[in-house]
Amino acid sequence: MAFWIFAKQNCDYAVIEVGIGGEHDKTNVIVPQASIITTIGLDHEKIIGPTMFDIAHEKSGVIKKIDQSY
Repeated sequence: MAFWIFAKQNCDYAVIEVGIGGEHDKTNVIVPQASIITTIGLDHEKIIGPTMFDIAHEKSGVIKKIDQSY
């Protein structure tokens, strides 16, 4: 729905928040110009992984080879 609204409004840019994960998130249908990971913590370990490494790996799934990541 949000993507449709952005297209109808002829938006040049949009900020899209990823859900709990990253690699398997529904927002992966877009090609970002930049990705920002704000925090990596143990707040969803039962869903995306029991370790910090698992969580970081899942969240890093939003990073594409063509974007700038922060």
